[in-house]
Amino acid sequence: VMQSHLGGRENAVETGSMTPVCARNFGNRRQPPTTLQVIEEKGKHVDDLSKIEYCAAHLAGLSLSALQEYDRSQQGRFVNYAQMPNIVWEDIFPNHFHVPVSEEAVDNMKQAALFYSKGRGKQANKEWEEDSTKKHQTALPSVRSAADLFLGDIYRAMEKLSNAKK
Repeated sequence: VMQSHLGGRENAVETGSMTPVCARNFGNRRQPPTTLQVIEEKGKHVDDLSKIEYCAAHLAGLSLSALQEYDRSQQGRFVNYAQMPNIVWEDIFPNHFHVPVSEEAVDNMKQAALFYSKGRGKQANKEWEEDSTKKHQTALPSVRSAADLFLGDIYRAMEKLSNAKK
């Protein structure tokens, strides 16, 4: 996810010439409580983070919010991206939402899954290609380190929940 936010411009982020969406709040006095919680739990201070570290902490804060809401409500479903899209029609609709799925509906979903979901402009109707492996392999050491530090434990908690059946 971090690589998607950085958009292949990690060097520009590291040098300060670019601010990714995940670092929009970088340097602001008021920070989301879960972002601060994640930073403080790692023994860090928000003012001492690089933009890449802040990005990881921000994404971890969003993920922590999801975990906290799940703990509070005991509702919802965590899904690993690697299980997409098949898990939608094979498990989520029929077993989580208890919605029967016709063959026609599955065929329609399979067809829709062939295209990039955020496509607009030049990206409209672009065929979807798996790129997670490439993004992971090309991540700079600073990105991997920040992701491990701030997102590692939270990711593992979400992964555990994505494997749990309700």
